[in-house]
Amino acid sequence: MSNARANAAVYDQRRRKLKKRNKRYFQRIMIALIAFYAICLTSKMWLKNNYKNIDITPIGSVVSQNNREVTLISWSYCRDERKMEVLLGISNTAYDGNDTYEWSAEDKDAGSLKVTPIIEERNFVVLQLTDLPSRITVISLRMDQSKIQDFETIRLYAAPDRNMKSVTDIKVKSKEEYQIQQIQSEIELANETISDLEEEIRKNKSTIRNLNTAIKDAESDLQYQTSSEMESTNQKISTLRSQKKNANEAIDTAKKKIQELNEKIENLNKEIDSISSSGR
Repeated sequence: MSNARANAAVYDQRRRKLKKRNKRYFQRIMIALIAFYAICLTSKMWLKNNYKNIDITPIGSVVSQNNREVTLISWSYCRDERKMEVLLGISNTAYDGNDTYEWSAEDKDAGSLKVTPIIEERNFVVLQLTDLPSRITVISLRMDQSKIQDFETIRLYAAPDRNMKSVTDIKVKSKEEYQIQQIQSEIELANETISDLEEEIRKNKSTIRNLNTAIKDAESDLQYQTSSEMESTNQKISTLRSQKKNANEAIDTAKKKIQELNEKIENLNKEIDSISSSGR
């Protein structure tokens, strides 16, 4: 009898332990499921999306379509005001007189956005995007022309820290002020290109110094080589000299481009002076 009671007690103890273990296991599963769904539902709030499949439009680049060349001059973003300002240059190479367009925009996550044209000239447009969501992802700006039957929507893409410039405020300016802003953006891009070209010149000069050393070493080796070795070394020297020639030509080309850009900047500054004088 005592053995039966002892066995029953042991069985009961094991049953309670198993029940307790199963309860903890079930609780862990529930916690894991709750955490998983919480991550899924809130991921847009804290995860940085990967938009590598979307080609963000670089500032200063030209999108060509429908016999139009659309240049993205600038894209400003004021987070506090929940506003954006976009400056575009437009060239209608069809010369068909259809120089006004319908504009729309959409955020990849938030959907449609409000777009208001501030200035619409034949070759120059200023747009404002207002009432923006608190979190911006990737914005697609669309340009349409309903009078042209086969006009395909032109799209430009922007994203924070990619091609948007953060500003403290966005104020509506005069036409002249926007024209000056456009020209200043061109000057800024020209100066950036000059900096890139100067860096290219520095790298090529360094390459030439290294090539000169390699050529000198190879020429020094010739006096101790057999005829077959000399043939190989001479071929190497010829290749090194060809590389040196290419580097020198690249330097000359870069210098000419810098000269042209400096002339362009000078002319753009004169244009700014002219606009400023006419607006007084």
